[in-house]
Amino acid sequence: MRIAYRGNFGVRHSTESHIAATLESMGHDVERCQENKVSWADQAGICRQEASNADLFLWTCTHGYANKWRAGEALEAIKSIEQGTVTAAIHLDRFFGLKRETQVTTEPWFKLQHVFTADGDNEQAFKDAGVNHHFLMPGVFDQECYLGTHRDEYASDIAFVGCHTPGYHPEYSGRMQLVNWLKQTYGDRCRFWPEPGKHAVRNEDLNDLYASVKVVVGDSCFADTSVNYTSDRPYETVGRGGFLLYPFIPCVAKELTGDHITMFAPGHFKELEVLIDHFLESEQDERRLAIRKAGSAYVKENCSYRNRLSAMLTVMGLG
Repeated sequence: MRIAYRGNFGVRHSTESHIAATLESMGHDVERCQENKVSWADQAGICRQEASNADLFLWTCTHGYANKWRAGEALEAIKSIEQGTVTAAIHLDRFFGLKRETQVTTEPWFKLQHVFTADGDNEQAFKDAGVNHHFLMPGVFDQECYLGTHRDEYASDIAFVGCHTPGYHPEYSGRMQLVNWLKQTYGDRCRFWPEPGKHAVRNEDLNDLYASVKVVVGDSCFADTSVNYTSDRPYETVGRGGFLLYPFIPCVAKELTGDHITMFAPGHFKELEVLIDHFLESEQDERRLAIRKAGSAYVKENCSYRNRLSAMLTVMGLG
């Protein structure tokens, strides 16, 4: 199958780069269309080449890049593309309940024939907005599912990886409550990544970070109320070999068990403290390693982008 994929391929760690590489590993021909460089006129031409029309136009939108082009140009091109090509968007973010929810009614990519996001808690809201939405769990690039190497510069008893500053979504207070509690309770035993003024840890370095930390504590936006939404954190962390303590979210609990991850009630910091202290005991070293190995192998086999994209293509009748 020929897929014209519009997105940001400028860095190897982007969602688009991982999805494109996965689709190619599944035997598909992927034409990467850099969103801030390929005009919509050119995009329509790429999809409607006489010799080989694309079977699927896929779009992962970067808000700042999309603004380079007029919305009218995009909608006009999409109409042309849809004359002979299935169109779909795929995105990992949550939209409703956050400032960005206005994008649902204004961004052209929500007008495509199919829209796949991890925001499964708001199906009726998507329907009311006229979006043909499909809930799709986030995943991880299967080639990055392995246990890394311990490195002293990343070592700590506890780590939190992700946004940990007051600039995080103000609609969800749980993130900063968790961050502040970790700082107050564990002090310099807990390290926060990315470090101030530095880039996020990516690629092989992230696997090594997880290999150098005994206990990783994670969070997800609206973890206290979510049923069918999670960030990609559990799959990225567990798949890359991290030992993760994560808020209990039903959609995650359906896939990952105590053999792969340990969950706590969101906001219940006393329970979290008991779990952290327990798993930091030296007697738990072998148990943590066993969970890391089992979790990484399980996620690679069952929760990678290969699994998610297979499900996506099946929904559209392209599987």
